[in-house]
Amino acid sequence: MTKEEIIEELNLVQQSAISLKAQLIDTNNLLKNSFSRLRTLKSMLRNIEIASNRREKHNLTSILTSETRTKRGGYSPELVLILEKGIYQIGLYELNINERSLTLNNEKKRLTVKEIQLLAVMAVNANKLLSRAYLLNTVWSEDSYFSGRSMDVYLCKLRKILQADETINIVNYHGKGYKLSIM
Repeated sequence: MTKEEIIEELNLVQQSAISLKAQLIDTNNLLKNSFSRLRTLKSMLRNIEIASNRREKHNLTSILTSETRTKRGGYSPELVLILEKGIYQIGLYELNINERSLTLNNEKKRLTVKEIQLLAVMAVNANKLLSRAYLLNTVWSEDSYFSGRSMDVYLCKLRKILQADETINIVNYHGKGYKLSIM
């Protein structure tokens, strides 16, 4: 090989190296942009998950009102566990805790917080006799005369709401308690 051929070959290699370097710089910039976008998307996903969790917790805590707090300042542990499940099937009805609704044949009926709490506790213990004291302590966190009268009113309202399904009945056992009877 002559000196000129070597210089020409060297120039071609140098041009190829410059071209490769430019491609590497473009690839490097593309990778940087991709990683930056990936970090942004991960951050957005985390924010969405946090917001979703907050909404779920907000729905649950809106149902766990201050009336359900125990004397120690917390919530009735049994009630929290019951309400965390979210959806219960009660005969032909579907009780949705987060939506605070009772659905029958695609017709939703909004329930009050106490109605939801009381019905959820009874649904978990369907066909079991629950003492009056247990219901009062679980839902109202106290067993007083006024809470008892309030519970009687809510049970009456629930009976009226549930009357469309003949297989469901809230039965009062005098001096013993109540049972959500599902046939």
